[in-house]
Amino acid sequence: MDIFARTAKRFIRFITHRCRRKFRLAAWSGSALTAWIAYLKGVCHCSFSTIRKFCRDVLHLPISRGQLAKVLQKASAALAQSHRALQDLLPKQDILNVDETGHKEKGLRLWTWCFRATGFTCFKIESSRGSKVLVAILGEAFEGILGCDYFSAYRKYRGDFNTSLQFCLAHLIRDVKFLITLPEASVVAYGQRLLEGLRNLFHTYHQRELMELPVFQQALEKARDDLVATGLEAPEHKPAQNMAERFRQNTDSYFRFINTPGLEPTNNLAEQAIRFVVLDRHVTQRTRSVRGQQWCERIWSTIATCSQQQRSVFEFLHQTVSNHFAGQPTPSLLPSGPCTVTMNLKAWKYIWIANRFAWHYILIHSNHERFFCYIVISPQKPNIFIKLLVANGATMCSGCYGSAD
Repeated sequence: MDIFARTAKRFIRFITHRCRRKFRLAAWSGSALTAWIAYLKGVCHCSFSTIRKFCRDVLHLPISRGQLAKVLQKASAALAQSHRALQDLLPKQDILNVDETGHKEKGLRLWTWCFRATGFTCFKIESSRGSKVLVAILGEAFEGILGCDYFSAYRKYRGDFNTSLQFCLAHLIRDVKFLITLPEASVVAYGQRLLEGLRNLFHTYHQRELMELPVFQQALEKARDDLVATGLEAPEHKPAQNMAERFRQNTDSYFRFINTPGLEPTNNLAEQAIRFVVLDRHVTQRTRSVRGQQWCERIWSTIATCSQQQRSVFEFLHQTVSNHFAGQPTPSLLPSGPCTVTMNLKAWKYIWIANRFAWHYILIHSNHERFFCYIVISPQKPNIFIKLLVANGATMCSGCYGSAD
């Protein structure tokens, strides 16, 4: 009987240990911890080894690499709907900045494409760097303007479908500076004249806050005409002639920003958005499967879009995972429309007169339900637009503008 008793006691201990271990591992399916692991991996660039050490030493929860991978796949599945909504919205944008960078997977050469719109950013990992990616994502009838560099894929997309482009002037400056390094004195002088014209153009562009709109427009057009005239007067050397041909064929695509409000002369917006991906590529071990690619696309898009909209990445991840686990629709990353505010004109004037030497904040309601906004009154320019700041961190109102009624 003693033998049977000892055997039964050992069996009970074994079952208890297994149940405790299963209970601990089951805790990782919780929305908060799933979002936490996704945040550590996506935002903080932590490796699986680092996350395992953190869980073991801080949370006292041992977890394997395989379990971590399953947790990230749950988070990736939760983000699928919001990422797909962003991708579907890309062809409808009026202005879209695009850039691409390399991505490696098991020795394969892939490409990470970054599409930076006004209110969101979407990443896609593709096997090609050619124009067929633009056709697949934006379609053949894209009616907006693409901000991009002088890469051949964008020029082919423009030639095939008559798409409007805005080539990056920062890349043009880099190519002009290359002319100055060449041994031919005439080419060097040509490059220096071009640089001077570009400096004049950007100096005029940065004076837009100090000029009336018609005067600013005329000044920009004059700086453009002077620069184009300088670019066409090239010496008889191949690098200079190539640059002159570029001005001859792409004048509209280099200076479309002059007549298009909201369009930047450079592609810095997309390059700044993709910089995070480049850092992540150097820190992490890249991807090993299609599921890894999908995770990267979704978490990068989430991080960049939340940054644009001034939203908390962790709070969005937590809410998304919670809704996904509960079988409910996940929150959206799509930008909301602008807020409209109304305010009595007499009250507006009274407040400005009483506070003309200081900024003043007033708590009001916006047209977005359940959100309060502050209006900020400038003592220097009381009749211009009123900037709205969200009082409780609700970012769907952030950056919107309204005027006094």
